Amino acid sequence: DPNYLRGIELFNRGDYFAAHEVWEIPWRAAVGTDRWFYQSLIQAAVALYHLERGNSDGAGRLAARGRAKAVRCARTHLGLDLAEFW
Repeated sequence: DPNYLRGIELFNRGDYFAAHEVWEIPWRAAVGTDRWFYQSLIQAAVALYHLERGNSDGAGRLAARGRAKAVRCARTHLGLDLAEFW
């Protein structure tokens, strides 16, 4: 999915809000493990966005939720090593 790859580019650039917006596109259509996977990425991006803005409590809560969703997936999903990512 080109939106998955675009989200990676944005995330790696540090544009976490934009990455979250782009990943929401495939997340809406995803089912099963793919849905958990995208939601995990979205929550990671939003957690970092909050952290940049000084909201460490919100960032921690979102990161915990995102990690919990990532463990529902295989270690590597769509080419991303989730254990390494988290």
